[in-house]
Amino acid sequence: MKILRQLFYFVSGAMILSIFSTLQKFLAGYEIHINGYYVPVIFGGVVGVILGNLYVYQLHQKKKLLAKNSDYLEAKRKAEENDRLKTAFLTNMSHEIRTPLNGIMGFTHLLSSKNYAHEKQLKYLNIISQSSNRLLTLITDIIDISKIEAGGYTIKKQTYNINEQTNYLLNFFKPRCTEKGLRLILRNGLPDEKALLHSDKEKVCAILINLIKNAIKFTDSGKIEFGYHDYSNHIEYFVEDTGIGIPAARQEAIFERFIQGDIDDKEVREGAGLGLSIAKHFTEILNGKITVRSEPGKGSYFRVRLPKTS
Repeated sequence: MKILRQLFYFVSGAMILSIFSTLQKFLAGYEIHINGYYVPVIFGGVVGVILGNLYVYQLHQKKKLLAKNSDYLEAKRKAEENDRLKTAFLTNMSHEIRTPLNGIMGFTHLLSSKNYAHEKQLKYLNIISQSSNRLLTLITDIIDISKIEAGGYTIKKQTYNINEQTNYLLNFFKPRCTEKGLRLILRNGLPDEKALLHSDKEKVCAILINLIKNAIKFTDSGKIEFGYHDYSNHIEYFVEDTGIGIPAARQEAIFERFIQGDIDDKEVREGAGLGLSIAKHFTEILNGKITVRSEPGKGSYFRVRLPKTS
Protein backbone atom coordinates (compact mmCIF):
# COMPACT_ATOMS: atom_id res chain seq x y z
CA MET A 1 0.00 0.00 0.00
CA LYS A 2 2.85 2.36 0.91
CA ILE A 3 4.56 1.63 -2.42
CA LEU A 4 1.32 2.41 -4.34
CA ARG A 5 0.93 5.69 -2.44
CA GLN A 6 4.52 6.77 -3.27
CA LEU A 7 3.96 5.78 -6.91
CA PHE A 8 0.80 7.94 -7.00
CA TYR A 9 2.66 10.93 -5.52
CA PHE A 10 5.48 10.46 -8.00
CA VAL A 11 3.14 10.33 -11.04
CA SER A 12 1.04 13.25 -9.75
CA GLY A 13 4.13 15.34 -9.06
CA ALA A 14 5.56 14.58 -12.49
CA MET A 15 2.29 15.62 -14.13
CA ILE A 16 2.11 18.88 -12.16
CA LEU A 17 5.75 19.71 -12.93
CA SER A 18 5.13 18.96 -16.59
CA ILE A 19 2.13 21.33 -16.65
CA PHE A 20 4.08 24.06 -14.82
CA SER A 21 7.04 23.61 -17.15
CA THR A 22 4.79 24.00 -20.22
CA LEU A 23 3.16 27.12 -18.78
CA GLN A 24 6.56 28.55 -17.89
CA LYS A 25 7.76 28.09 -21.49
CA PHE A 26 4.56 29.67 -22.78
CA LEU A 27 4.98 32.69 -20.48
CA ALA A 28 8.73 33.06 -21.08
CA GLY A 29 9.67 36.58 -22.11
CA TYR A 30 6.50 38.20 -20.75
CA GLU A 31 6.77 41.03 -18.23
CA ILE A 32 4.45 42.27 -15.51
CA HIS A 33 4.35 45.62 -13.78
CA ILE A 34 4.71 45.43 -10.00
CA ASN A 35 5.23 48.54 -7.83
CA GLY A 36 6.72 50.51 -10.69
CA TYR A 37 9.06 47.75 -11.93
CA TYR A 38 8.79 45.45 -14.98
CA VAL A 39 9.46 41.90 -13.77
CA PRO A 40 10.13 39.07 -16.28
CA VAL A 41 8.04 35.93 -15.78
CA ILE A 42 10.80 33.41 -15.06
CA PHE A 43 9.39 31.80 -11.96
CA GLY A 44 8.49 28.18 -12.03
CA GLY A 45 5.71 26.32 -10.31
CA VAL A 46 2.64 27.94 -8.85
CA VAL A 47 4.20 31.43 -8.57
CA GLY A 48 4.92 31.50 -12.32
CA VAL A 49 1.38 30.44 -13.17
CA ILE A 50 -0.16 33.06 -10.86
CA LEU A 51 2.06 35.87 -12.15
CA GLY A 52 1.51 34.78 -15.73
CA ASN A 53 -2.26 34.81 -15.31
CA LEU A 54 -2.01 38.17 -13.59
CA TYR A 55 -0.09 39.59 -16.55
CA VAL A 56 -2.49 38.19 -19.16
CA TYR A 57 -5.48 39.55 -17.23
CA GLN A 58 -3.80 42.93 -16.81
CA LEU A 59 -2.95 43.06 -20.51
CA HIS A 60 -6.53 42.21 -21.46
CA GLN A 61 -7.95 44.90 -19.18
CA LYS A 62 -5.48 47.45 -20.54
CA LYS A 63 -6.52 46.68 -24.11
CA LYS A 64 -10.19 47.05 -23.19
CA LEU A 65 -9.48 50.38 -21.53
CA LEU A 66 -7.50 51.65 -24.53
CA ALA A 67 -10.32 50.60 -26.88
CA LYS A 68 -12.87 52.43 -24.73
CA ASN A 69 -10.69 55.53 -24.62
CA SER A 70 -10.22 55.41 -28.39
CA ASP A 71 -13.98 55.09 -28.97
CA TYR A 72 -14.62 57.94 -26.55
CA LEU A 73 -12.08 60.23 -28.21
CA GLU A 74 -13.47 59.48 -31.68
CA ALA A 75 -17.04 60.15 -30.52
CA LYS A 76 -15.89 63.37 -28.84
CA ARG A 77 -14.13 64.49 -32.02
CA LYS A 78 -17.21 63.82 -34.14
CA ALA A 79 -19.48 65.62 -31.67
CA GLU A 80 -17.18 68.66 -31.64
CA GLU A 81 -17.02 68.66 -35.45
CA ASN A 82 -20.82 68.46 -35.72
CA ASP A 83 -21.20 71.31 -33.22
CA ARG A 84 -18.73 73.42 -35.17
CA LEU A 85 -20.47 72.78 -38.48
CA LYS A 86 -23.91 73.43 -37.02
CA THR A 87 -22.74 76.70 -35.49
CA ALA A 88 -21.27 77.78 -38.84
CA PHE A 89 -24.47 76.65 -40.56
CA LEU A 90 -26.68 78.71 -38.22
CA THR A 91 -24.43 81.76 -38.71
CA ASN A 92 -24.72 81.37 -42.46
CA MET A 93 -28.45 80.67 -42.17
CA SER A 94 -29.14 83.97 -40.42
CA HIS A 95 -27.45 85.76 -43.33
CA GLU A 96 -29.36 83.70 -45.90
CA ILE A 97 -32.71 84.56 -44.29
CA ARG A 98 -32.01 88.25 -43.66
CA THR A 99 -30.69 89.02 -47.17
CA PRO A 100 -33.83 88.13 -49.18
CA LEU A 101 -36.12 89.50 -46.45
CA ASN A 102 -34.32 92.84 -46.56
CA GLY A 103 -34.70 92.87 -50.34
CA ILE A 104 -38.41 92.11 -50.17
CA MET A 105 -39.11 94.66 -47.45
CA GLY A 106 -36.87 97.38 -48.90
CA PHE A 107 -38.15 97.33 -52.47
CA THR A 108 -41.76 96.84 -51.37
CA HIS A 109 -41.37 100.01 -49.31
CA LEU A 110 -39.87 101.87 -52.29
CA LEU A 111 -42.72 100.84 -54.58
CA SER A 112 -45.33 101.90 -52.06
CA SER A 113 -43.74 105.23 -51.12
CA LYS A 114 -43.04 106.79 -54.56
CA ASN A 115 -44.33 106.77 -58.11
CA TYR A 116 -41.60 105.21 -60.24
CA ALA A 117 -41.44 104.78 -63.99
CA HIS A 118 -42.76 101.51 -65.36
CA GLU A 119 -39.28 100.11 -66.13
CA LYS A 120 -38.05 100.80 -62.60
CA GLN A 121 -41.16 99.21 -61.13
CA LEU A 122 -40.53 96.06 -63.16
CA LYS A 123 -36.92 96.01 -62.01
CA TYR A 124 -37.90 96.30 -58.36
CA LEU A 125 -40.66 93.70 -58.75
CA ASN A 126 -38.12 91.33 -60.31
CA ILE A 127 -35.79 91.78 -57.31
CA ILE A 128 -38.71 91.09 -54.95
CA SER A 129 -39.59 87.96 -56.95
CA GLN A 130 -35.98 86.69 -56.87
CA SER A 131 -35.70 87.35 -53.13
CA SER A 132 -39.00 85.54 -52.52
CA ASN A 133 -37.85 82.52 -54.55
CA ARG A 134 -34.54 82.44 -52.68
CA LEU A 135 -36.34 82.53 -49.35
CA LEU A 136 -38.81 79.86 -50.47
CA THR A 137 -35.93 77.61 -51.59
CA LEU A 138 -34.23 78.03 -48.24
CA ILE A 139 -37.39 77.21 -46.29
CA THR A 140 -38.02 74.17 -48.52
CA ASP A 141 -34.48 72.91 -47.85
CA ILE A 142 -34.92 73.37 -44.10
CA ILE A 143 -38.23 71.47 -44.18
CA ASP A 144 -36.68 68.69 -46.27
CA ILE A 145 -33.67 68.25 -43.99
CA SER A 146 -35.95 68.32 -40.92
CA LYS A 147 -38.10 65.56 -42.39
CA ILE A 148 -34.99 63.57 -43.23
CA GLU A 149 -33.73 63.91 -39.64
CA ALA A 150 -37.13 62.76 -38.33
CA GLY A 151 -37.47 59.93 -40.87
CA GLY A 152 -40.67 61.52 -42.13
CA TYR A 153 -40.34 60.77 -45.85
CA THR A 154 -42.17 57.94 -47.59
CA ILE A 155 -41.61 56.61 -51.10
CA LYS A 156 -44.45 57.05 -53.61
CA LYS A 157 -43.49 55.28 -56.82
CA GLN A 158 -45.24 55.66 -60.14
CA THR A 159 -44.41 55.19 -63.81
CA TYR A 160 -43.74 58.51 -65.51
CA ASN A 161 -42.03 60.00 -68.55
CA ILE A 162 -38.44 61.03 -67.87
CA ASN A 163 -38.21 63.35 -70.89
CA GLU A 164 -41.19 65.38 -69.73
CA GLN A 165 -39.42 65.92 -66.41
CA THR A 166 -36.03 66.85 -67.90
CA ASN A 167 -37.63 69.17 -70.49
CA TYR A 168 -39.48 70.93 -67.68
CA LEU A 169 -36.20 71.43 -65.79
CA LEU A 170 -34.52 72.77 -68.95
CA ASN A 171 -37.23 75.42 -69.36
CA PHE A 172 -37.23 76.19 -65.65
CA PHE A 173 -33.46 76.79 -65.30
CA LYS A 174 -32.71 78.29 -68.73
CA PRO A 175 -33.56 81.91 -67.76
CA ARG A 176 -31.29 81.71 -64.72
CA CYS A 177 -28.41 80.32 -66.81
CA THR A 178 -28.96 82.96 -69.52
CA GLU A 179 -28.80 85.64 -66.83
CA LYS A 180 -25.36 84.35 -65.78
CA GLY A 181 -24.16 83.95 -69.36
CA LEU A 182 -24.16 80.15 -69.15
CA ARG A 183 -25.31 77.62 -71.75
CA LEU A 184 -27.71 74.98 -70.45
CA ILE A 185 -27.74 71.80 -72.51
CA LEU A 186 -30.08 68.82 -72.12
CA ARG A 187 -29.16 65.34 -73.36
CA ASN A 188 -31.96 62.80 -73.10
CA GLY A 189 -30.97 59.18 -73.55
CA LEU A 190 -34.27 57.81 -74.87
CA PRO A 191 -36.99 58.86 -77.33
CA ASP A 192 -40.15 60.19 -75.70
CA GLU A 193 -42.20 57.01 -76.22
CA LYS A 194 -39.59 54.85 -74.44
CA ALA A 195 -38.50 57.27 -71.71
CA LEU A 196 -40.35 55.62 -68.82
CA LEU A 197 -39.19 55.12 -65.24
CA HIS A 198 -40.94 53.54 -62.26
CA SER A 199 -39.77 55.58 -59.27
CA ASP A 200 -40.72 58.45 -56.96
CA LYS A 201 -41.17 61.30 -59.45
CA GLU A 202 -41.04 64.11 -56.88
CA LYS A 203 -37.86 62.87 -55.23
CA VAL A 204 -36.09 62.33 -58.55
CA CYS A 205 -37.08 65.87 -59.51
CA ALA A 206 -35.74 67.19 -56.19
CA ILE A 207 -32.42 65.38 -56.77
CA LEU A 208 -31.99 66.94 -60.22
CA ILE A 209 -33.10 70.40 -59.07
CA ASN A 210 -30.51 70.39 -56.27
CA LEU A 211 -27.73 69.21 -58.59
CA ILE A 212 -28.53 71.76 -61.30
CA LYS A 213 -28.86 74.58 -58.76
CA ASN A 214 -25.48 73.59 -57.33
CA ALA A 215 -23.93 73.64 -60.81
CA ILE A 216 -25.34 77.10 -61.56
CA LYS A 217 -24.15 78.42 -58.22
CA PHE A 218 -20.53 77.34 -58.70
CA THR A 219 -20.19 77.98 -62.44
CA ASP A 220 -19.30 81.52 -63.54
CA SER A 221 -18.68 80.86 -67.23
CA GLY A 222 -19.04 78.10 -69.79
CA LYS A 223 -21.85 75.57 -69.77
CA ILE A 224 -23.93 73.11 -67.78
CA GLU A 225 -25.05 69.82 -69.29
CA PHE A 226 -27.57 67.47 -67.76
CA GLY A 227 -29.58 64.46 -68.83
CA TYR A 228 -29.39 60.70 -68.51
CA HIS A 229 -28.07 57.47 -70.03
CA ASP A 230 -30.19 54.35 -70.38
CA TYR A 231 -28.87 50.97 -69.19
CA SER A 232 -30.48 47.54 -68.96
CA ASN A 233 -31.46 47.72 -65.29
CA HIS A 234 -30.90 51.35 -64.30
CA ILE A 235 -31.05 54.98 -65.42
CA GLU A 236 -27.96 57.10 -64.90
CA TYR A 237 -28.65 60.82 -64.54
CA PHE A 238 -25.78 63.27 -64.84
CA VAL A 239 -25.10 66.96 -64.28
CA GLU A 240 -21.81 68.31 -65.61
CA ASP A 241 -20.48 71.85 -65.29
CA THR A 242 -17.41 73.93 -66.11
CA GLY A 243 -17.35 75.53 -62.67
CA ILE A 244 -14.74 75.99 -59.97
CA GLY A 245 -14.48 72.26 -59.23
CA ILE A 246 -14.03 70.45 -55.92
CA PRO A 247 -10.72 69.42 -54.30
CA ALA A 248 -10.32 65.65 -53.94
CA ALA A 249 -10.18 65.93 -50.14
CA ARG A 250 -13.65 67.51 -50.08
CA GLN A 251 -15.51 65.33 -52.56
CA GLU A 252 -17.08 63.19 -49.85
CA ALA A 253 -17.63 66.03 -47.40
CA ILE A 254 -19.83 68.04 -49.78
CA PHE A 255 -22.65 65.53 -49.28
CA GLU A 256 -22.65 66.08 -45.51
CA ARG A 257 -25.19 68.36 -43.85
CA PHE A 258 -24.18 71.88 -42.79
CA ILE A 259 -21.01 71.63 -44.89
CA GLN A 260 -21.56 74.97 -46.64
CA GLY A 261 -20.54 76.75 -43.43
CA ASP A 262 -17.24 74.87 -43.47
CA ILE A 263 -16.04 76.32 -46.78
CA ASP A 264 -13.50 79.14 -46.71
CA ASP A 265 -15.03 82.61 -46.99
CA LYS A 266 -13.61 83.10 -50.46
CA GLU A 267 -15.67 80.12 -51.68
CA VAL A 268 -18.92 80.72 -49.81
CA ARG A 269 -21.81 81.43 -52.14
CA GLU A 270 -25.54 81.83 -51.82
CA GLY A 271 -27.21 78.86 -50.17
CA ALA A 272 -27.41 76.96 -46.91
CA GLY A 273 -25.30 73.98 -47.99
CA LEU A 274 -28.15 71.48 -47.71
CA GLY A 275 -28.93 70.71 -51.36
CA LEU A 276 -26.36 67.98 -51.98
CA SER A 277 -27.13 66.34 -48.65
CA ILE A 278 -30.82 66.20 -49.58
CA ALA A 279 -29.96 64.85 -53.05
CA LYS A 280 -27.80 62.11 -51.51
CA HIS A 281 -30.49 61.07 -49.03
CA PHE A 282 -33.24 60.91 -51.67
CA THR A 283 -30.95 58.90 -53.96
CA GLU A 284 -30.23 56.37 -51.21
CA ILE A 285 -33.87 55.87 -50.17
CA LEU A 286 -34.61 55.12 -53.84
CA ASN A 287 -31.92 52.40 -53.69
CA GLY A 288 -29.61 54.45 -55.89
CA LYS A 289 -26.10 55.82 -55.68
CA ILE A 290 -24.70 59.33 -56.16
CA THR A 291 -21.05 60.04 -56.98
CA VAL A 292 -18.95 62.99 -58.11
CA ARG A 293 -15.85 63.35 -60.25
CA SER A 294 -14.23 66.76 -60.12
CA GLU A 295 -11.04 68.73 -60.56
CA PRO A 296 -10.44 72.27 -59.24
CA GLY A 297 -10.64 74.84 -62.03
CA LYS A 298 -12.11 72.37 -64.54
CA GLY A 299 -15.59 71.59 -63.24
CA SER A 300 -17.58 68.73 -61.77
CA TYR A 301 -19.52 65.69 -63.00
CA PHE A 302 -22.28 64.37 -60.74
CA ARG A 303 -23.78 60.98 -61.48
CA VAL A 304 -26.97 59.45 -60.01
CA ARG A 305 -27.79 55.82 -60.67
CA LEU A 306 -31.40 54.76 -60.02
CA PRO A 307 -32.91 51.31 -60.60
CA LYS A 308 -35.63 51.10 -63.23
CA THR A 309 -37.85 49.01 -60.97
CA SER A 310 -38.12 48.43 -57.21
